Amino acid sequence: NSWYQRSETSGVHRGQEAYGAQLAYPNDRFDWYVDWRRIEINFNPALGFVNRSGVRQVDGQWRWRNRLDEGRWQWLGARLQYFRSDRLGGGLQSQSAYLNVLEGFSRSNDFFTVFVGQQKEGLLQPFEIFEDIVIPADDYAFDRYGFYLETGEHRTLSGTLEVVDGDFFGGSNLLIAPSLNWRPTRHFFAGLDYAVNRIDLPPGEFHSRLYRLRANIAFNADWAWLNFIQGDNVSDTISINSRLRWEPRPDREYFLVFNQVLGRDGYDVLDTEVALKARFNIRF
Repeated sequence: NSWYQRSETSGVHRGQEAYGAQLAYPNDRFDWYVDWRRIEINFNPALGFVNRSGVRQVDGQWRWRNRLDEGRWQWLGARLQYFRSDRLGGGLQSQSAYLNVLEGFSRSNDFFTVFVGQQKEGLLQPFEIFEDIVIPADDYAFDRYGFYLETGEHRTLSGTLEVVDGDFFGGSNLLIAPSLNWRPTRHFFAGLDYAVNRIDLPPGEFHSRLYRLRANIAFNADWAWLNFIQGDNVSDTISINSRLRWEPRPDREYFLVFNQVLGRDGYDVLDTEVALKARFNIRF
């Protein structure tokens, strides 16, 4: 596969091109691809978006999977992932290389992977990662390793667990992120997510914590009440999103939406929004 695009922006005469190519081998036992692209600094797709501009990127993956005829596991395998982004003006922007040493998928939809890898970041400017903790501009390389577990969502109780440890911008970072989902019936779902980053850097250390709570009720095929609450110790706020959805037919959907942002203590109301939204699909 290969592609080419060019944007036309008024007053801009250079650096508006983007192009790339991909070679892929999509098969069951062995699966791999290599993707290369160049996105110039003034490329501006006004009706779309571009994640990074002024870069040259290489992205690739190789995966091996062995299907088993019997036993708990449906397949076991390994995977190698690589990504690199260089600035067209010179210098590394970011790079990641990870080896999923072993991963598997069970016959009851459970999944696990164990991985090790290295990341590189080239910072042109210092940035404040936390209050009074600044990471200087420099080139950084840090090794990371961890595992991820996921149980099948068909169970009444299911969940995930991710643990990643290793270097981080001249210091260390331990990520622990568990989640628990409860589906007692087809009409109700509740989920609780938690993630903590324990970061220790030469200028100082801090912990960032993120909490998410989801509670959904499906009254019937047409009516549902969807709720999402999120809080963290960095912004010191609690965000609430509640939506009452009515879908009388597949091409029509209506929402009554309530959004609110509270202070960390839960009493100070920082922002409130109530909106009515509708979606229609017209087919010819």
